[in-house]
Amino acid sequence: MIKVIWTNKAHHQLKKLPSPEAAEIVSRAEDLWKWPHVVGVVKIVSRDYEYRLKIGRYRLIFSVETFERITLLSIEEVVKRNERTY
Repeated sequence: MIKVIWTNKAHHQLKKLPSPEAAEIVSRAEDLWKWPHVVGVVKIVSRDYEYRLKIGRYRLIFSVETFERITLLSIEEVVKRNERTY
């Protein structure tokens, strides 16, 4: 079975999020034990072993070192551009 490990950075970022969004991220992170059959995962082009998972307006960045261990690196918020961005 695959072990999902949270880094200190990801854990601290998770604690700062509102409860409903944090619960959704934890729920989707627990689904990573099904690797590589996880829906919505995209490989990050510029990095060798890193992937991202879209969860609402957040992106969960994680690394797959082996098929036994996944490390959750960070949670990034995506701010969409609008007509006032420029």
